[in-house]
Amino acid sequence: SHDAYVSVRKQAAVAASSLYNSFRDKEFSCRMWLQVVLPLSLDAEPTIQNKCKESFQKEFLNSISCGSGGIFLRLLELENNFALLFRKVMNETKFTHSQLSKVARVLQESIQKMDDASTEAGHWIVLSEVVAKYPSLLKGDFIQGTLKKLDAYIGEPKTLARVMQTTANCAKSLDRDFSLEMCKVVTQRLRTFSVPIDAISYCLATLHQLSQTLSSSGDGTCANFVSSVAQGAEQFFKESMEEKNLVALQKELASAIYTMGELSLLKSFHVSAGVVTLVQGMTSDRLLGSGVCIPHAILAHSWACLGKFCHGDEELAKRFIPLFFHEIKNTNISAVRNNIMLILADLCTKYTSLVDVHIGEIAQCFHDPSEMVRRQTLIALASLLQQDFLKWRGPIFHCFLLSLVDDSKAVQSLGNFLLSTSLSHKASLLAYNFFVQTLFALNGHSSHTNLAMGVESQTLVTTNIRDLAGSDEASRQKRCVIYHHLLKRMAPEHKFQIAAKLCEDCIGHFVENTLDFDTHSEVLRDTLVVLSSKEIKADIAVQSFEAEEDRKLAFAAVKGKLISAMMKKHLIGAIVPLIIELKGILEARKSPLLGILLNFACAVLKEHKEEVEEILVADNTFAKEVLYEMQQENKSRQPLIRPPETPGLESPILKGNTFSTPVAPATASRSPLPVGTSSKTPLAAEVLQEEGMVTARSVQINSEKKYLGSTKTSMENGENLPRENSAKGGQEEGKSNNEVRRLSSLFNAAAD
Repeated sequence: SHDAYVSVRKQAAVAASSLYNSFRDKEFSCRMWLQVVLPLSLDAEPTIQNKCKESFQKEFLNSISCGSGGIFLRLLELENNFALLFRKVMNETKFTHSQLSKVARVLQESIQKMDDASTEAGHWIVLSEVVAKYPSLLKGDFIQGTLKKLDAYIGEPKTLARVMQTTANCAKSLDRDFSLEMCKVVTQRLRTFSVPIDAISYCLATLHQLSQTLSSSGDGTCANFVSSVAQGAEQFFKESMEEKNLVALQKELASAIYTMGELSLLKSFHVSAGVVTLVQGMTSDRLLGSGVCIPHAILAHSWACLGKFCHGDEELAKRFIPLFFHEIKNTNISAVRNNIMLILADLCTKYTSLVDVHIGEIAQCFHDPSEMVRRQTLIALASLLQQDFLKWRGPIFHCFLLSLVDDSKAVQSLGNFLLSTSLSHKASLLAYNFFVQTLFALNGHSSHTNLAMGVESQTLVTTNIRDLAGSDEASRQKRCVIYHHLLKRMAPEHKFQIAAKLCEDCIGHFVENTLDFDTHSEVLRDTLVVLSSKEIKADIAVQSFEAEEDRKLAFAAVKGKLISAMMKKHLIGAIVPLIIELKGILEARKSPLLGILLNFACAVLKEHKEEVEEILVADNTFAKEVLYEMQQENKSRQPLIRPPETPGLESPILKGNTFSTPVAPATASRSPLPVGTSSKTPLAAEVLQEEGMVTARSVQINSEKKYLGSTKTSMENGENLPRENSAKGGQEEGKSNNEVRRLSSLFNAAAD
């Protein structure tokens, strides 16, 4: 269902429907149907949308109306992701009154027969969305019975939240007496702080909606329900501080603080200065004027409440934002750090200029000791990047890369998922644009002149990516994991360009002695390891798929041949001279990197085994060494990371997992898919960029003189090749040039 090809996604929907129809009473088939059909119902392709929405009506809604959709309802209750996708599908799909009437009737009858409130959540999830479409489908006697069962729902926050949502959705069609009674009951529960925190926001939203409906009808008796709740919370704050027994009242006080924060988000409600002072008094370690310690839960709720106050008052935000940044750096309570980080990320969307200058301090939460804080930081910053409230910069990208080698498997999976799907839509060339910069930064050399890191370092705090610098095996393996994830997101032409950049910016600078071997030894080692890896090899193989894509694949085949010819020419003109010169330098220094350099030479020359002596004409001894090593085992390109030997210890980020790693889409026509889905585009569909041509030519021009000079020196020293071989080499070079010219003309014709 995540494939780039329309035909594959269509077939996935057909397969999921077929599987469900064959095993209607099995949970695995229902789960598969929800995982495939719901996301595809929001697909950008209209034919897929229509097919899946038809399946939604035929299989999902019909199963519920027939009373056989119990498994679907249970899965919606258990997994919030399914409930979110279901809500989106209902919002974007048009249904007639007759299509939903039977569904509403069956759901209401089923709920009336149930005695256990904990099993009703799935029914209420569907009913709330159905009623939002047609409020008249909610029966009067049914909703009256709901009011009587409200006490039973208090202990089930998920069910209570859906009951409140259903009531709010049909507020305008409810009987006046019932609405008034519901307001009184909900207000009384909120004033006693007996409502679970997970359901408070739903209760307040319902109370506000019902109050507005009653007020619009001219009934002035209900105008003070929301104010009554606020007064009750303020009074409870004062009483709790006077009694100084915060531990015993911790649950009720937390509920009161959360209630006041949610009230402040209502447009019609204004928070008084006295309430702000009371809540601020509960953000310090000890109660003001006494030695009473404030529980950690109260501290966390108080900071979150202050953040909500700031959301609706810019002057208050200017006053408290510096306080937030001070606290997030000094508190040792993970819940407080987490809440403040979320507050600042949220305020960034409201008051961008006030928070953006401190975004680096939010990014520091990537290195928090708490896994919860690190995961929330990933999600929050990814959301800001997607909404363009935050721009990609090197250090921010490095923070996301650190998540790929996090100690927590959950953080690893989340970071891989975000970089592969949601964020790749916004910046499809991230891996290519930041690769060389990242290689230096991972080895603690972010200030390298070619990387333009100075300006960014002034606006962002230095990241802990330097912690991966070092010659120990653990650091090296972590760096290789990051290189692996960057390279596997690149198209073939980008890999070719990265290889050229590495040769020019890394190996070339070592040969020219502009980079010191002692201080940058790990940079050179990583460069050689990457260049000899399996991941950087441009895979240009193209397989036929089906008739509708023949033209695209034919174009990709021509482009692939062109890339292959360019790579061979680049190999002879740029890479080989650098290899030979670097070999001489490493031999003089007796460097342990000679073995890695030999592996690199074997890897890049393996496909030209018959021409090694001609290519390495400047160093016959090295040519013989390369040929000998090629005859040995395991001298082909090796992956940067190797799968673990023990199956039980396999990492979900390096081995198959639910978070696939698709390539960024080639076009912008497809809208971003919902959370939990991903998108792929075949590498062959990318357009060969002119930048690759320019990079390859510049590297070739810089290295051609060195190569010709080395050849001339070897000829003067008597290391002349036989004329027969020279003639053969000239013919092969002529053929190669002709082939490049021919493929270039074909590529230009195909592009036109």
